[in-house]
Amino acid sequence: MKIRITCIAIALMKGALAQHPVQFNLETGQPPELLASAGSDLATDEDMAIVIGESPAATGGTLPYSYLWMPGTGLDDPTIETPTLTTALSNTYHLVVTDAFGCTASDSLFVNVTGAGGTNTHQVAGLLVVYPNPTSKVLRLSLSDEWTDGSLIATLVDVSGKTMLMHEWTGEHTNVDLDVTGIASGEYILQLRHGHQTIGHKILVRP
Repeated sequence: MKIRITCIAIALMKGALAQHPVQFNLETGQPPELLASAGSDLATDEDMAIVIGESPAATGGTLPYSYLWMPGTGLDDPTIETPTLTTALSNTYHLVVTDAFGCTASDSLFVNVTGAGGTNTHQVAGLLVVYPNPTSKVLRLSLSDEWTDGSLIATLVDVSGKTMLMHEWTGEHTNVDLDVTGIASGEYILQLRHGHQTIGHKILVRP
């Protein structure tokens, strides 16, 4: 964008003041287009906590950004990039990002909620069996045949979103053991990503 500015130059010529208009162009750069990213669609169990969204959730525009997730029901904080969701219902969640100049961008994701399995063996969205849960040493993951192609990433995060453990492998290995020894007792969220799909499940680590 070009802005034309006209200034008046005053000069002393032969004892008299003379005014001369001077023009020059000032070029200013426009910020890139503001874009929002709500992340991949998710699958989780009924009433199990899962982190939605991704970071960064916005690019372009002018910092700082503000965030608003809708609907906010079940979210611990609908005004942050990656809130934690606990719900019993499948739903679409919309993210609206606003930059420093009031420009907005939006994106959405779908969360599919299914029922959980038994006490120590949990089936997640028909794609993953997790056992034993609670666990104190090893967490075993057994994958369905739908996820035998490509690579997978399992991440164990605490309630604040901090990554405690990460493991990546190829789908040809349908049974994987995660070593949780050394991880403090408490409640964690297991997130398993395959391509653009992510499923999550609550994990309890016991002494």
